[in-house]
Amino acid sequence: MRAAVIPVTPLQQNCSLVWCEETMKAAFVDPGGDIDRLKAAVDEAEVTLEKILVTHGHLDHAGAVADLAEEYGIPIEGPHPEDKFWIDQLPTQGKEYGFGDLRAFTPDRWLDQGDTCTVGKQTFDVLHCPGHTPGHVSVRLRSNGEEAVLTGDAFHSPLQCRFPEWRFFSDDDPAQAATTRRALFESLAESGFSLQIQRWNPFLSTPPISEKPWSSVKWLVSFARCNPEHLTPP
Repeated sequence: MRAAVIPVTPLQQNCSLVWCEETMKAAFVDPGGDIDRLKAAVDEAEVTLEKILVTHGHLDHAGAVADLAEEYGIPIEGPHPEDKFWIDQLPTQGKEYGFGDLRAFTPDRWLDQGDTCTVGKQTFDVLHCPGHTPGHVSVRLRSNGEEAVLTGDAFHSPLQCRFPEWRFFSDDDPAQAATTRRALFESLAESGFSLQIQRWNPFLSTPPISEKPWSSVKWLVSFARCNPEHLTPP
């Protein structure tokens, strides 16, 4: 399994392009916008895009989903059905926040805890991670004995690994988000995983704790460079 990260939208959210090296089949995870940049990444990687995975319905993660799915003729998987109301708001929120004409969509498949999804011959586990949004999911990837979790917005900063109760302003349910972070981190802590945490560039101030290039099986630890002032202790 290989992957690449493409920061998209004015919020510089990390969209991931993941692909199976054996089949060269690929999926986007959270294509929030900047379609030309995303298409260029597909061409550069020389992969065949076969689906889109969505962790949650916020516009910076889901804003380009409908247009990409239509252009490539591919299915959409995720998020959990409890995020339908966020997806339905995409057209309104796109205009409200200056993201342009966004389209709502209905996934070809909603995802829930315990589901699996595939890219090529690779299988990913689905984790329901409510709190940031009620229907938020994360995906757990494994390859050659190593693994990573694409967390979406379940985490916004590496500080939340140490202080999961620290909340971010955009969490729908801060208490549930903290419970989810704690449970997710504790359940995976012994397995040698890496977290890919979305980078929130408007709040850049501190250097990354760790940053490595994506490569096969050595997963990027792309920690959010988020000003701690934007995280609120309980």
